[in-house]
Amino acid sequence: MCLSPMTNNFFSDLAMQVYLISSKVLSSDRFRFQQEQLARLGLEYVLIDPVTPVSLSIPANHSYWWRWQRPLRPVECAILQSHQIAWRAIAQSSFPSMVIEDDILLSKDTAVFLDSLSRHGNARMVILETRGRKKLFSRRAELRPSLRMLYVNRSGAAAYVLWPSTAKQLLRMTANRGLLADAALGNLKGNGVYQVIPPLAFQADCCQRYGLMAPFSLSSSVSSVSRPRSDDYSYWLRLQWIARRIFAQASIAFSFVAHGLGSSYEEPLPRPCDFR
Repeated sequence: MCLSPMTNNFFSDLAMQVYLISSKVLSSDRFRFQQEQLARLGLEYVLIDPVTPVSLSIPANHSYWWRWQRPLRPVECAILQSHQIAWRAIAQSSFPSMVIEDDILLSKDTAVFLDSLSRHGNARMVILETRGRKKLFSRRAELRPSLRMLYVNRSGAAAYVLWPSTAKQLLRMTANRGLLADAALGNLKGNGVYQVIPPLAFQADCCQRYGLMAPFSLSSSVSSVSRPRSDDYSYWLRLQWIARRIFAQASIAFSFVAHGLGSSYEEPLPRPCDFR
């Protein structure tokens, strides 16, 4: 584990820390891109050296990783533990912080948004990104014009702002069971959880979808590894995974019933001109 402060000097009075999950060695092209992007935006950041499958503190074959809706790939386990490093740091702070992965593209308005957001104390989490999937969010703006209450979140964990109390909540949520990092964020919804409209971030593999060229070669450490075969696990475990999936879908359905009339169900679309 490594947390290294990196200073870009422009917004030194910004009351919000930025945590970048990236490796100078394992993903040098992405790290260089983020260095340039964050410098251009004037954002200071702390570098989190990501956990890898071989450096997991809980082995990938431990039952901790079997308590979600399916067993996790070792790389998915590593991604969660990388985010947990950021959550622990935020939980010990007294102000919100942004967490980003190293394949994220950020809008030119990100720094101004973060500066204004840091002045609002009535939020728990703000999702900055979109990822080609529909979400359920309020039609009415909350706190400021660009924020919508988020009821169903179906995106990744590549760009979000987290408050200390919510970081503690995520750490409690993942204390005894491993799940996808984006599933952990997706479990947070309703009061104090917001989506930025239009989104201020998306991952590089969505560039073509949103009319831009990817700034570096694209490869996914997750999709390149096949999922563990459920047939390799006990019948009892497979039944538990099915039950959890059914419960998760029922929870989503309840959100539509509870909030559908006053909400929008659509893919949040970024403005490509904000990323050029």
